[in-house]
This record gives sequence, C-alpha cells and structure tokens, in this order.
Amino acid sequence: MPRWRSVDLGTHAFRQLVWLALGVAALCPIGGHAEQESSHGGHFEVEHASLRPDGTSYVADARINFAFSDANLEAMQNGVALTVIVDIEVRRERGQWWAETLAVREIRYRIETNVLTGRYRLRNLDDGSMRNYRSLQELIVTLGHLESVPIVALERLSEDAPYTARMRARLDIEALPSPLRPIAYLSPGWRLNSGWFEWRIER
Repeated sequence: MPRWRSVDLGTHAFRQLVWLALGVAALCPIGGHAEQESSHGGHFEVEHASLRPDGTSYVADARINFAFSDANLEAMQNGVALTVIVDIEVRRERGQWWAETLAVREIRYRIETNVLTGRYRLRNLDDGSMRNYRSLQELIVTLGHLESVPIVALERLSEDAPYTARMRARLDIEALPSPLRPIAYLSPGWRLNSGWFEWRIER
C-alpha cells in the first residue's frame, strides 16, 4: 500500500535537484510578463472572521481564501508537503497605552500529497486529526472554513473593557525542505501572507 510522504523521489541528491528546480521555477515569471506573475503568484486573504461565546470559551469562525501559486502547486504535485499557519490574537484595548495581548493561538495545517495515487491529505498538526481528499480544490475549501476553534476562556474578558481580535494566514517557509527554503524566501510566490484581519469583539 503506498505510503504518504512529503517527498518520494528517489535518492537524496536527486530530491535536492528537484527542489532546487522548483525554487528556480518559482523565480521565473510565466511567459516573461509581470501581469501573468501577479495572476499566478498566489494570494491568501481572510475574508471574514468572528469570535463568539460557546460554553466556557470564545471560539473563532472564519472564511479564508487560499489561492496557491503555480510554484506551490508544482511543488505539491512533486510530493512536497506545504504547511499553512493561521494566527489568532485577542487583545484588550487600553486607550493610549499599548494593547494587552490576552490570547495567542497558532493553528498549523500540513498539506501532503501521495504522488502515486494523486490524492491529498490535510493534517491538523495541533490535534493530530487528518482527512483525505480526492482533489486539491476540495481540500482547499475545507482548509478555508474554520469553525468553533477555541481561543480564550470567557472569564478572561470582563464587561468593562473593549476587546479586539485579529487573524492572518501564512505559508510556513521554514517547514519547506531545506534546499528549497533560500529560494522560497526570494520569491513572492512563496511569501504568502494575508496580513492581519482585525475586528472588535461584541459581547
């Protein structure tokens, strides 16, 4: 039975050459046109996020658009696992003073490809849960729907202060195979970060 691996391409030297080729390809605009690079360069965006009470905690719901670049897709097709991080923070506003951070949550997901079957696996590195998918698009839809993620205990947020939350999604370059990392840092197609989506918590 085929085993799930980040990369299954033969010898160590050959794997390094493949990763290097993928990185070089990521630096080269498709067709030599800047507009094509921007349309295929990938984009992460937090479209909506909220925090609501549920039991003894505030939980987060969100919709995130994960549009991977051509270089990301090519890497996945060659068996390179990609790690996506969703950061969530809750802060207490204190007027002219610096905001006090009450909670920080980092959720890590890894996308794995079985190069022999063409199927994909989404693994939650926090709780160890995982699901298999027939297509990458199906996986991305699931990845982009966060529901009921516990963030902070209800008792941490008093009624007499304003609170804000913020969320972002990013691709973890440090989790890439080491030969690919230096080139990934130089390529916009790998430096994918949605930036912070901020909102006020309604209680």
